Amino acid sequence: MIVEITETVLTYDAGLLQAWRNGDKSIAEGLFQITPNYLNQPSYGFGEAFTLRHFHEAEGWSGFASYALGPQYPGSRRREAGRKKVEEIIPAERLARLRTLRSRPSQLLRGSGEPDLFLYKNDRSFGFVEVKKEKDRLREPQLTCIAQILAVLRCHVSIVYLRSEDRNYRAKSYSFDLVRLEGSARQPT
Repeated sequence: MIVEITETVLTYDAGLLQAWRNGDKSIAEGLFQITPNYLNQPSYGFGEAFTLRHFHEAEGWSGFASYALGPQYPGSRRREAGRKKVEEIIPAERLARLRTLRSRPSQLLRGSGEPDLFLYKNDRSFGFVEVKKEKDRLREPQLTCIAQILAVLRCHVSIVYLRSEDRNYRAKSYSFDLVRLEGSARQPT
């Protein structure tokens, strides 16, 4: 089975990004906790915060930018709440199957390729969002992880491209072959 995902293009005001870089993290208020890594790296997390705000306001999703699908980062306090929500929302047998599938050392240690956002609703629906901006593009581990999530967890996955309002961008489409359990993806069209 082939699943095609076309990027969702979200446009942000350049002033909003500059405010974030200057320390105004208000777009994340009520969505996730601003930890020191957001303050120490001025641009870190803007895309995730902007995208989560969009999905929250437009579709009622809650979510985490810090989570883990597997055992990686076992002592991470930053990922603790997100990891608990993953285990609470995703059916245990599907999560166990995904974890078995994603058992390469790079996946176990760092969660290689996991999408930027884990989304959920009170009705126990869930999904994932990969966020890209500027020259950032999907890498092979991300394509593989998205295919695995689609094949095993059978949930919604979005790929979002952020652009400033002064830039043009044409959305790309990705095809994921879910026939093979580990899934594979074709480069964008």
